[in-house]
Amino acid sequence: MKAKTCILIFLLIFTCCNIEKKPSSDEVKKILDKYFPATILETKSAPNYVPGIEIYIDGSMSCAGFVRDNIGSIGRTKYCNFLRTLRLLLATKTNVKFFKFGTMDTPEAIASSEDAKRLDFYNQMKTKLVELLESFAGRDNSKLPKTLLVSTDAIPSTLTKKDIIHLIKPILILINKGYRFQLLGVRSEFNGYVYSEIKGDATVGWYSSRKYGERPFYCFIFSTDSNFSKSLIDRLPDEKFSTRLLDFSSRFIEKIIHNFDIPFQLTNKEKNSLRMHSQENDVVYLWWRREEISHLGILKLILDLKFKTEVSNFNICERGITTNAYSSWLKTGEKVSPNHYRLISYEVSSNNPKRMEFLFSFDEVKKPGWSAYKILIFPGDGTFCAPKWVDEWSNQSDTSLKDFHKTLFLKDFVDGVMAGKMNRKKPLFCFYTAIRGR
Repeated sequence: MKAKTCILIFLLIFTCCNIEKKPSSDEVKKILDKYFPATILETKSAPNYVPGIEIYIDGSMSCAGFVRDNIGSIGRTKYCNFLRTLRLLLATKTNVKFFKFGTMDTPEAIASSEDAKRLDFYNQMKTKLVELLESFAGRDNSKLPKTLLVSTDAIPSTLTKKDIIHLIKPILILINKGYRFQLLGVRSEFNGYVYSEIKGDATVGWYSSRKYGERPFYCFIFSTDSNFSKSLIDRLPDEKFSTRLLDFSSRFIEKIIHNFDIPFQLTNKEKNSLRMHSQENDVVYLWWRREEISHLGILKLILDLKFKTEVSNFNICERGITTNAYSSWLKTGEKVSPNHYRLISYEVSSNNPKRMEFLFSFDEVKKPGWSAYKILIFPGDGTFCAPKWVDEWSNQSDTSLKDFHKTLFLKDFVDGVMAGKMNRKKPLFCFYTAIRGR
């Protein structure tokens, strides 16, 4: 599906009897919001699930190599250290349950994550990861715990690229149920057999992390506790662990700082006919220059996005910009051509990958008084995409031993979840302009 970023513009043009009287920002917003209210949706709060934590550990043969280090010792890898850290973190918690999943239709209860440090734990022929997530998604809220954690190499059996959607669907259902979904990736020693899902679970050979590099494993974290992943990561020794965390919640953007600018020179021959008078929070006041003959004005909007520091940041992407414009006169409610306003361009700053730059053009409306605009910018499927490390940890093949230091179709999975959960009805940003006629 082609990714698109939809920018929906609500435009209202109105006139005032006295062109010298500057409307207050509250007046501008009150008038515009009356006719075109923002469709901002509040972030969904999670239901009050049953207290408790459920941990599911992948017991398939493809994960057996994670418990054998580079000298052949069992239970001393970073993966095993992670399992130990998990047990210690949950030692003081109540109603904690551990399970093993794999080929069986019903996960098997185990004593703790320590059981997964043994080599004989990994005796399952298949990884029914999709089925496990579907079982979570199918549960009634009253039977779901506050935290679900799945430890796995993130590769369901006989996975193909088109099957990614089956992995994504139950995750989106769980997000809609109110869970915060985070993906924690950890690299560990791995010495064992690996299998090609592209070739139908065919054995590829013996993988040695000393020769090919450490393999990543993942924790799928569904929790109503926003601090669960941080508590887990804080217990891991930084000097030993290479970890990455993605937060798919709608709250991964902590703050947006905006600024307006008026480019003075448009071309070699043409100057900008607009000048900035003042700015009051999200309302910018512009005046048409009396000395300029041109009727074209350009406004530049700069958005600096601050992402939450505890997550590996998503990148801002430039994909499929579309605009929709609506306008009317204040007094009559008569529709007016939206051609007075245009989005000229949108790009990510070359100097700052977390900065979005927009250029808007305004054609002069030849009426006295003030014209006012309300502009809402909506994200689309491709507004945010995977950070660089996801590309580095992802591949498109698993038919050679050298492929297994990465994860099959990881980037497709991450981009798919992000696109699926993006709230297209919630504006990324909203601002207002008031423009005084000549």
